Amino acid sequence: MLRWNMLFLFAMLCAGVKASESLVRESQEGNLVFYTGSVTLSGEFTRRTDRLTLELLGDKLCFSAVGVSAKLIPREDDSRAPWFCFSNGQEAMQMLQVPASKPPEGKCGYSGEATLTVTRYIADRNESCVSDMAQLIDVIASTMPQLIDCPDEEK
Repeated sequence: MLRWNMLFLFAMLCAGVKASESLVRESQEGNLVFYTGSVTLSGEFTRRTDRLTLELLGDKLCFSAVGVSAKLIPREDDSRAPWFCFSNGQEAMQMLQVPASKPPEGKCGYSGEATLTVTRYIADRNESCVSDMAQLIDVIASTMPQLIDCPDEEK
């Protein structure tokens, strides 16, 4: 794990991440807040296919920002964790090499680590099972997706 953290730090430096990279609030329509700009983030991407996740979110590829990059996710008066799903899910799955096929028996999805750049961030401030959305525009570095074990109730 330490080796990958060093790889992502190196990737961020090599990518020339600028201090001016940020998401700027552009407008709001009801509970949706739209942001312009782009940010480069490090964290974990996940496509979960367990029954509960599919019922709540559907079959989506999502990303959880970690460390310093977590602070770049807009959270105005919002205590939720810094995560979102990709609005261009099929393209994002290709870019991150996440299989579109169903995982083998006993496995419930795929996950990996990445440093990537997103734009067109939309914060969904509804207080229910929703996710923010962002468009993936570049993958700077990523691990190969690994299979995720199913929750105990699905084994």
